[in-house]
Amino acid sequence: MQINLRSLATLSAAGLILAACAGPAPAPVAVPAGASPGEMRLEPCAFNVGSRPYRADCGLLVVSENRNRADSRLIALPIKRIHASASSASEAIVFLDGGPGEELNLRFKPPDALLANHDVILIGYRGTDGSSRLECPEIQQAMLGVGGDLLSVASRANLSAARGRCAERLQASGVDLAGYTLLDSVADLESARSALGYSRIDLLARGYGTLVAQRYAEAHPDRVFRSALIDPVAPGRNMVFEPGIIDALIRHYPRLCSADPVCNARTPDLAATMRQVSHNLPDHWLVFPIDPGKVRVATFLLLKRTANAATVVIPVRSATASAAVLNAPACGDIRPIAK
Repeated sequence: MQINLRSLATLSAAGLILAACAGPAPAPVAVPAGASPGEMRLEPCAFNVGSRPYRADCGLLVVSENRNRADSRLIALPIKRIHASASSASEAIVFLDGGPGEELNLRFKPPDALLANHDVILIGYRGTDGSSRLECPEIQQAMLGVGGDLLSVASRANLSAARGRCAERLQASGVDLAGYTLLDSVADLESARSALGYSRIDLLARGYGTLVAQRYAEAHPDRVFRSALIDPVAPGRNMVFEPGIIDALIRHYPRLCSADPVCNARTPDLAATMRQVSHNLPDHWLVFPIDPGKVRVATFLLLKRTANAATVVIPVRSATASAAVLNAPACGDIRPIAK
């Protein structure tokens, strides 16, 4: 059975997240009988930010699993619209959170500053939210590692085999893995905008969601008014992290450390200290075994997050601060966030 390599990469990323984070099961979403691609069904629902209630609509968006196949099955994505306080609102804001593989979009609580003048739209990601979820318990199990080292040859071979088993199981159940790409999520966003009737939208995104936002702006430039990107993925990098870039980041840390009295007092060379700790990890902490592979994976993920934060497209640190960007009086005016 042929397995799409890009889909395998998506499954691997989802497995890394799901192995570490577990949350309450979301409400089930199903494709309504007689639904068509692009159809949206909404009904009023309750939504509070703190103790303040807002008018909101909740429902689903129906899309083709694989837009390149006329006989593709349909899938449903959850969607929520929180209405602005103002009767005459500016462009709606679509929020795109990170991951991939985490059910975060629908959990976002927009601050009052955003809702004062903007509708806020929350859309689930295909494969993560909705009627078709790419759940991979095989990968979660493999992420425990083999022989006490997650990065050993045996562990990596086991993880690769787990990805294959998951993909084969999903395909055997009728899932078309070719329909779960970044560009499919971009197309879902455009379907939602069209169904909701907005001529153009603002994009508020963080982490992986900034990659979706960038690709959407490239594909539909006339539909985007403003974008605010928090911890953005560097344009063109596609979440591929090269050893040379990570090494350059580590070499930069000692210069920052030497300028900080507290850090400099603890180590004269932070990079050397990091290498020494990495090569001399104990096998236990108290009674708990230490997996050196998991320590290195966690270190990389933290370095990755720092690298993302350093590649700022718009220097926004939070959703609250982004309100200044999205409410600025003129396109391109960043004075509100420069204060």
